[in-house]
Amino acid sequence: MAKQKNKELIDELTTNMNNDIENYKQDPKKELELLKYFKQFKKYSARNTVLIKNQNAGALGVASYKEHKKNGYQVRKGEKAIRILAPKIADCFMTEDRKYILPLTKANKTQKEQIDNGQLKVIKNHVMGYVAVPVFDITQTDCPIEKIPELYPNRPENYEFDGTDKELGILSQAISRYANEHGVDIFQGNPDGRAKGAYYPSESLIEIQNSLSDTDRLSVTLHELAHHALHQNNYKELPTNVMEYQAEMTAFVVSNQLGIDTKDSATAYLAGWTKRDVSNETYLQALDGVKKVSNEMIEEISYHYLEFEKELEPDKELQKELHKKDNLIDMLMDLQEDNPDLAYGEPHEVIYQIDDLKVYGGYYDGIRGVDYDILIDEDLDIGWEEVLKYGTVVVPEENSYISDRKIAQFENMGFNRVPLDENHLVGKKEKELAENSRSVSNNEIEIDDFER
Repeated sequence: MAKQKNKELIDELTTNMNNDIENYKQDPKKELELLKYFKQFKKYSARNTVLIKNQNAGALGVASYKEHKKNGYQVRKGEKAIRILAPKIADCFMTEDRKYILPLTKANKTQKEQIDNGQLKVIKNHVMGYVAVPVFDITQTDCPIEKIPELYPNRPENYEFDGTDKELGILSQAISRYANEHGVDIFQGNPDGRAKGAYYPSESLIEIQNSLSDTDRLSVTLHELAHHALHQNNYKELPTNVMEYQAEMTAFVVSNQLGIDTKDSATAYLAGWTKRDVSNETYLQALDGVKKVSNEMIEEISYHYLEFEKELEPDKELQKELHKKDNLIDMLMDLQEDNPDLAYGEPHEVIYQIDDLKVYGGYYDGIRGVDYDILIDEDLDIGWEEVLKYGTVVVPEENSYISDRKIAQFENMGFNRVPLDENHLVGKKEKELAENSRSVSNNEIEIDDFER
């Protein structure tokens, strides 16, 4: 009975979702409203975001009953749950005739032997189906209204943008830094036809129309960067309409979150793609790609924005730090001038990166030609602490880099990230010293207590 009820509920939810999707596919304005809605539900799939919007268009942030309770808030009595779909996941195997995929727990004796011998294909974490689960919006709990923006902010933390010329300049720098970290070069020119921009995947190159306004230039750049993030490795596999849809939607979500109003241009652009002849499942998959990449772009670009903004603050200590950082960059550039092997190399031979400056290890036959001590200079008061603070130390031999945040260019090469407080240069040693110090202090307290 319960199984039949769940099936009926899933069928109802799916029917409603498909009806909504058909409306979104045909109306760019409704589609943009859906994408604005996405920012509140980063951890939910496009499928479940559509379901949430269908049942509670004013929702601000949903969670399970238990999760709300864990956070200190009680769902009010009588509130109606929002139903979303949770996947039923299991490790499975494919039958010998390749007609069925079954859970490993359903394998008979013969099939178990075939699985152990590698004769039958095992599929890890296979989605067997869906079950309808209840969630509640934060507005359905006893959470004070004034607390909701703290729990579910609609902008990146500490990010403020009012569209001034100064802020547009900072945002432009932040986007350029994002592009640089992802190995993309941007130049202004005249793309073919009436295009405002063009992305050349084989060269990781973006061309932007040189006659655009500042706001248009930023939104077009975001569109082309979205192509790079979404389609670099499958540019010839996806239909053009799907790729253009994903890129424009990603640019809109990122622009909207960062404070740039591109609604009119996005609506006009999408009007040419309203006849999207794709299945609802393909549409949802495209939306999931938009959600994933836009979240990553927002996080990285807003991080760089705050970095550049901080550099412009008239703070004496900050100016002192910037002066020291400039000294480090000048020192490294002088080193590269004296030793060209440090200025050129393969991407996996970088041993240090600070802003856009890369220092290479002078590798020959796989052997590094310089020691990391070249990065420090006692006369300039630059030690390991400054080196790690201002840039990123990379250890190609260990396929790792030292940083408190993920850096795309090294992640894409399969390098492992080592947090600053766990690195072998400074943080780990200081951490050990601090722990030893606490241990000594604790022993002294115990002795004093014993004597008393």
